Amino acid sequence: MKQFSKIQLFSSSKGITLVEVLVVVFLVTLFSGVLIANFPKIKLQFALSGVVHKFAQDLKNTQELGGAGSQIKENNVIVAVKGHGIHINFFTLGNKKYITYADKNGDQQYNFEDDGYPIKQIDLSHEYPGIIIHEIVNANSQNLSINFRPPNFSTAISSLVEGQNSVEIIFATESDLENTKTVSINSLGLIEIK
Repeated sequence: MKQFSKIQLFSSSKGITLVEVLVVVFLVTLFSGVLIANFPKIKLQFALSGVVHKFAQDLKNTQELGGAGSQIKENNVIVAVKGHGIHINFFTLGNKKYITYADKNGDQQYNFEDDGYPIKQIDLSHEYPGIIIHEIVNANSQNLSINFRPPNFSTAISSLVEGQNSVEIIFATESDLENTKTVSINSLGLIEIK
């Protein structure tokens, strides 16, 4: 009987061919080009995600402060704070800033003139260039205060449209207003990122 010899599928020579090297170089160049071409868009998408998470975290921090009750020192006098909140005002702050504040008189909103004690002003153009607060949904105006009050973490949303129990703050990229992410908060204090 005849024995069949095994067929060799691979040649016994070692090394790579010029065609293989050219294919690898082409693929590396192609993927690098795609990444470099989309880098500004990718960077803006990361910034948009970052600002939404930062805003939600600022809301949560303010909520914790508001529920705990606190005091501030103003002109060497200790003042009891009746709540904490976040304020957005397109007319005075523009669409790239918001303020966290302490509510001194208990009216559950930020007033520039008399009782609002700003704790921190956040400027998106420094940390997140190219990102804006695009719109506030379910509010009667583009002037909004979200206030948390002790002792039971009650939540007050100024300018809320009658019949609504939540407000949505929509962030967008300046170059593409269709590219958005949303932070929603309701009157029970539930914060969601959409």
